Amino acid sequence: MGRFLDTIRNGSDACSVVLSDRGFTLVRLIGREAEFNDLAREVLNYDGGGFVAFPLTDHSNGYESVFVLPIA
Repeated sequence: MGRFLDTIRNGSDACSVVLSDRGFTLVRLIGREAEFNDLAREVLNYDGGGFVAFPLTDHSNGYESVFVLPIA
């Protein structure tokens, strides 16, 4: 995995990380909506390649989670 992927896979104060067989999901923590939205936008706008990101919104507070699928 690339450096950026390693960093986001470790989580942050704004989210928890749920690992799966294919990738991982960043899940917003309650009370950290603004911080998580910033992180989600950073992941979605990352231009370094190496993964595809699939966001899930809650239609009121922004992003709820982002599934990250590393690609070879």
